Amino acid sequence: MGKDVAEIKHIPIDQIKSVFFERTEIDTQEYDELKDNILRNGITVPIIVRQFNDGYQVIAGTIRYMIAKQLGLKTVPAMIVNISSDEEAFKILFSENLRVHMTPVDKGRVILELKKRGHSLSEIAELLGISKSRASELLKIVEAPKEIVEKVESGQISTNKALKMIKEIEKKREEEKRKEKIAERIEQLRAELEKIEELKRKREELKAHLRSITLEIDELKRKSQQLDPIVAKVIDYNTNYLKKAKEYDSIAKNIDFIKFKIRNILATIGEENPEEAMSKLEKERDKVAKELGRVEAKIEELESKIRELRNERWKLQSRLEEIDTAYRALKKYTEDLSKQEKKAKELKEELDKLEKKYEEVKKNLNEYMKAVADKQEIIERLAKLYDEKSRIERELASLRTLDAREKRIVDEIDKLSKLLSNTS
Repeated sequence: MGKDVAEIKHIPIDQIKSVFFERTEIDTQEYDELKDNILRNGITVPIIVRQFNDGYQVIAGTIRYMIAKQLGLKTVPAMIVNISSDEEAFKILFSENLRVHMTPVDKGRVILELKKRGHSLSEIAELLGISKSRASELLKIVEAPKEIVEKVESGQISTNKALKMIKEIEKKREEEKRKEKIAERIEQLRAELEKIEELKRKREELKAHLRSITLEIDELKRKSQQLDPIVAKVIDYNTNYLKKAKEYDSIAKNIDFIKFKIRNILATIGEENPEEAMSKLEKERDKVAKELGRVEAKIEELESKIRELRNERWKLQSRLEEIDTAYRALKKYTEDLSKQEKKAKELKEELDKLEKKYEEVKKNLNEYMKAVADKQEIIERLAKLYDEKSRIERELASLRTLDAREKRIVDEIDKLSKLLSNTS
């Protein structure tokens, strides 16, 4: 028990600071008999105390302490114990007071206090030296309604009678709890019915919305089909006329480049007409070639003038190469120019045809481009509507079981209502 008895001695009453456990009910006859005995013989059985707040606290012997105080005694015999916890104090209290008829309510208060301190019923029973079932009964008494506790304390009813009354009350409480649970369940089901009604309204709204979306999709499809011929013309215009026009612009730029090259070559030979320049170059080439032949023949005869003639030959050869290069380039560019001009002419003719063909498109291009934009807008709107339609259909599919759920809930409410009326 953790109790270490130091000594039994008389201690001053004014050094007793408190009582560990207050008694709720004291038997007046017992009190008076004990008081008479103390007057005749003094306190023969010491009270039990422990050190407390620079004084003492009564653990057992509360009535003896009260009588001593009432009689004006200055000291009281006490057994001073050293204990390590309140639990040990409760154990001392319980065991000592069994001899002085501690009431069931006070015993129950001890058990309740230990339970509040975190002890299980098994631990409390072991600590106090009683059975677990007895500990449970005493706890039930102290936790019973106030009128039962008062009747037990006053001795109007026995412990067994009190336990029977408590059992009856617990039974009624259980029945009330069961009824409350049924009523709560009915309220939950009714709330769920309201939710189902709301979902049914939502389902009708979704159906109406779905019909509206379907009508809009059909209307947009009709408009889209009306715009298809115009869109086809614009696409054809973009892929044919604009492509040819771009190709023609490229050739025109190429022609300008070739003409620029030809003008540079003509400038080097001082001519303006390509045909005349080519003729002049041919004559000069023949003349230079003849002169070159004459010079080469003369070189063989005139060894003394070989250096001069070789130098002249080099100049003539260089010039001849320049002439050949200019001639070949001029010929090539002239041929290229002829081809490009021919191709440009063909393209121009084709472009003119396409321009006539797409005159209506060009004339109404802004209107047609608007039609293309409208078509694209319709396509985007249709995509959104199809998504919305799919979402609504999925949501409607999830609401298909509403009617069955509603019937199950109504049936359960009827069943619970009958059960509730039968138990009333």
